[in-house]
Amino acid sequence: MDKRVNCSNFIGAAIDMAAELGFQKMLLTGHIGKLIKVAGGIMNTHSREADCRMELLAAFSIKEKIEPVQIRRILECVTTEEAVSVIEESGKLRQVMEEIAERICYYMENRAGGNMKMDCILFSNEYGELAKSKGAEEWFTLLEQEQAQ
Repeated sequence: MDKRVNCSNFIGAAIDMAAELGFQKMLLTGHIGKLIKVAGGIMNTHSREADCRMELLAAFSIKEKIEPVQIRRILECVTTEEAVSVIEESGKLRQVMEEIAERICYYMENRAGGNMKMDCILFSNEYGELAKSKGAEEWFTLLEQEQAQ
């Protein structure tokens, strides 16, 4: 059995499929522009289904006490790459992205009915890895062990 599922915009359906196939854990990796939507509970990330990327980035930034002027700048951004730059300027990029990663895992685990352990890794084109959930590093160890066999 293949141990991976490609999902594109259909993250919720991929979680459902993985659960039906008996997966016990899942690692979701993706660009902040897609995965920020999952941090808001949106499981179909196509732009015609939902787009609240800047609003979610602003909300997570507010939670980390980023200045109101920067929050307004985030809300005016066209791309998440731009918004990530604004958050980085605030000096709180790591905190904001770690909170986003936690929320992504929360919504993924909720979708799976608590039957799978979920992890995620967020990246941007400009900054590379932005954050990973607490258990994500374990995946690299598992992959190395699997390749050694």
